[in-house]
Amino acid sequence: MTGKPKGYEVVPFRMSVPAAPKPAPEVLQGGRFPDKIPILGLDGQPTRLQEAQRRAEELLRRCRYRHERGNRTAVIDLVRGHPELVFMDAWLRQTLLNATLLRKKPGRPRSSFYRHPLVIVGLVSHLRETGEAATVEEALHRLDELGFGFYDSLKSAYYQAHSESRFQAVLKEYPARRQLLAAEEAKRLLSRVRRLGPGEEITYTGSDPRLGELTVRFKDAG
Repeated sequence: MTGKPKGYEVVPFRMSVPAAPKPAPEVLQGGRFPDKIPILGLDGQPTRLQEAQRRAEELLRRCRYRHERGNRTAVIDLVRGHPELVFMDAWLRQTLLNATLLRKKPGRPRSSFYRHPLVIVGLVSHLRETGEAATVEEALHRLDELGFGFYDSLKSAYYQAHSESRFQAVLKEYPARRQLLAAEEAKRLLSRVRRLGPGEEITYTGSDPRLGELTVRFKDAG
């Protein structure tokens, strides 16, 4: 006989989701890649929680393995590509504090960009949403024509943003801080959670003291 659950286990987590900026229309009228880009919002990349968690675990596991075997620059390499993990992982923070003798490798850091790949994604999305380009390839050629860079470098940056782990979500759970909630308390909490159906979208609006009115949209990627 199956009865109602007496309680639920809640495990806290932190998650970081990369987002492509939504440029203001005037950005594409300058004829060159601007020093500053006014934006109207951000578009988060579609992700799955389990994949984001596995990605974070693998990155940290690989970093620990290399660090324990004397490759101290492994920590710097990880932080360059995934600075958000410093906020998430206590071992990484402590290792950085103790790593007084670490030196960065010579040359341009792998995580530095002349044209950030997520900015290129945002520009391509803008051209497609406004009907100025029907495909990604058309959008990249259009950016080339507008003086935003050469087609090959724009294409490389665009596909970097869709393939490399540093532009994908990471998630870390904290099992040591798990809590047990009584069934009634959990029920009240779950009643505030909205589960999206296939293709469904919901919008939240609010305000920020510095940024003013904000609109956040969540959409099921299917």
